[in-house]
Amino acid sequence: MFPRPLSGRAGSSRQGRWEPSSLPVTVDLIEEWRKEVEVIAMLLLVLAVIVAAVLYILPESEAAAHEDKPDTSDAEPTTLEGALAAHLVRGEVSAATYRGTLARLAERDDERNPLSVPGDDRPDTCPDSRLPRR
Repeated sequence: MFPRPLSGRAGSSRQGRWEPSSLPVTVDLIEEWRKEVEVIAMLLLVLAVIVAAVLYILPESEAAAHEDKPDTSDAEPTTLEGALAAHLVRGEVSAATYRGTLARLAERDDERNPLSVPGDDRPDTCPDSRLPRR
């Protein structure tokens, strides 16, 4: 396991020195380590390529995505309902006023564009039906 010292007499100057062939690091061991280092380097390279691909594919961050879009928060509303909602959000009208105004807008819209309700001529209302009519 450990290198053995050179054999020699007790007073010899060569005693305690190591033989090169008895060192724990051999050429085979160095070759094995080199292969392990190559495998680890390749794994790190593959991991780096995968991370780069994922970062390239992922969508932009929220901050970067909003930079390209124009700010429409200060845009004027285009409908009466939108203007009324903007007044409510700014606190210029109360919730009760908002609801009352929307009710009047709905009544006006119903007068101008009435909806036609289907009558009894619908196919799902059969005269022989045993269900009571509403």
